[in-house]
Amino acid sequence: MILQMLRPSLSKILALSVLLGGPALAADIVTTKQLAMQGNAAAQYELAVMYDQGNEVGQDLDKAVEWYRQAAAKGNPIAQNKLGHLYEHGILGVQQDATKAAEWYQRAASQNNAISQFRLGWLYYSGIGVRQSYSKAMAWYLKAAKQGQPEAQYNLALLYDQGKGIAENDAMAVLWYSKAAEQGLADA
Repeated sequence: MILQMLRPSLSKILALSVLLGGPALAADIVTTKQLAMQGNAAAQYELAVMYDQGNEVGQDLDKAVEWYRQAAAKGNPIAQNKLGHLYEHGILGVQQDATKAAEWYQRAASQNNAISQFRLGWLYYSGIGVRQSYSKAMAWYLKAAKQGQPEAQYNLALLYDQGKGIAENDAMAVLWYSKAAEQGLADA
């Protein structure tokens, strides 16, 4: 009975945690597991983080990856970004696959996940897992930069500075270098 009364509140806490990009502070493992098993994407992500970091459960990287996959499949952009990261770097037992990394970043980036927009921009800039395209890199960097992502701001400044994907524009380069520097990015 109490769990049924708390479930809407816990769902809100878990949803808020996804928006903030971190684990919910008030959810216990039993409730989180129950919600995850019921298909709640925020709880699935939360449970993945718990297994990944060994919080409230023994660390189990296989279970972490499985719960990240389930949350990502349900459309959770934070989990999609995490899977992109795992595929890009080949960590937590996930086989490195730049094409799959780009696919997961694309899904999260389409939901305005600034980190995924930045990473997707980087993949396009580098031609890793996707056909190299400075103009696509610039488009993704710009989306992330407008959301305040400092590395994207810096890389966007570099493109303006070097004239890659767009005509050189010193004023725009300085603008984006400044924005990155204001956020403490040392290279800017």
